[in-house]
Amino acid sequence: MKGNAQRWVAVLLVGLWHCSCLAKQGASNTAPDIQVIEQLAASLNESHVTARCRRKLTFGGDCECNFRDAPDLKPKDIVFDMHMYSRRRVCIGDDYLRPGACRVLSLQTDPDNDQPETFQKALVNFGCSSDDVTEMDAEATFAKWKNFSLRMQMKKMRVKSLDLLDVSAPGLEGKILADLLKQKPRISAKQLTLTVVLDADERMGEPESSFTMKVARENLLLLQRIEAAGYNMLSIRPNPKCVASVQEEYGLCLPVTADVTWVK
Repeated sequence: MKGNAQRWVAVLLVGLWHCSCLAKQGASNTAPDIQVIEQLAASLNESHVTARCRRKLTFGGDCECNFRDAPDLKPKDIVFDMHMYSRRRVCIGDDYLRPGACRVLSLQTDPDNDQPETFQKALVNFGCSSDDVTEMDAEATFAKWKNFSLRMQMKKMRVKSLDLLDVSAPGLEGKILADLLKQKPRISAKQLTLTVVLDADERMGEPESSFTMKVARENLLLLQRIEAAGYNMLSIRPNPKCVASVQEEYGLCLPVTADVTWVK
C-alpha cells in the first residue's frame, strides 16, 4: 500500500513538472511588448540590409529610363520621377530584373495610389513588356476569391517563378505570401517588395492612431518568415514619420510605413 502511494506521488509530481514546462513554453511564445518593438525597429532599420546589388533602380511615378545593361552604367543614365505611390528600390541587371526578364506580379490596396497604372508604366519604360507585368487590386481579388492562392494566380500567368513580386496590401500580406513562404514552396520569386504599414491613419495625417501591438506582432512575424524563407534585405525606405505612441512610451522610432525589398 505504501509503495502504491509513493508511486502516485511520483506520478503527480511528474505531471505538475510537465504542466509547469508547458506553461513556461507558452509564456516564451508571447514576447513582452518592448521586445517586439525592439525587434521590429531593428528589422526596419538600414543596418538590417545585408544583400548586395551592383545596380539599383527606384520605381515610382512616370519613369524615363535610358537603360543599358553594361558595366559602365552610371546613375545619370537613369532618370526617374519620384511619386507618392511607390518608392520601390529593386535590383536590376545581372540575374535580376532586366528587359526581357520581367515576370512581375503586383498586388495593391494602397490608399495613396491614385494612379494604379503608374508602376506598370515605369516597368514598361524600363524595358519590360506590358504583357509580362500583371497588376491586381488585392481587395477586389480577395472579395472575388474565397481562398486566394498565389500559386494558382501564377498558374494562370503560366509561370512558376517571378522576377518581382510587389505587395502593398495592409492586413492581407500573410495570405498573399502564404504559398511563397511555405517550407517547401512550389513557386518562387527572385525579388520581393513589400510596403509595411504600421500606422495607416497617422501616415494619412489622421488625429487617431491605428497602431496596435497586434499589428506590430503580425508584421514582425511576417518579416521573420520572409527571412526564414531565405530572403535577404536589399533596401528599406522608411517613412520619416514615427509611430507617436511607440516613440513616447519606448523612445524608439517605428516608421508608420516602410518600403522594403528582399532578394534571393
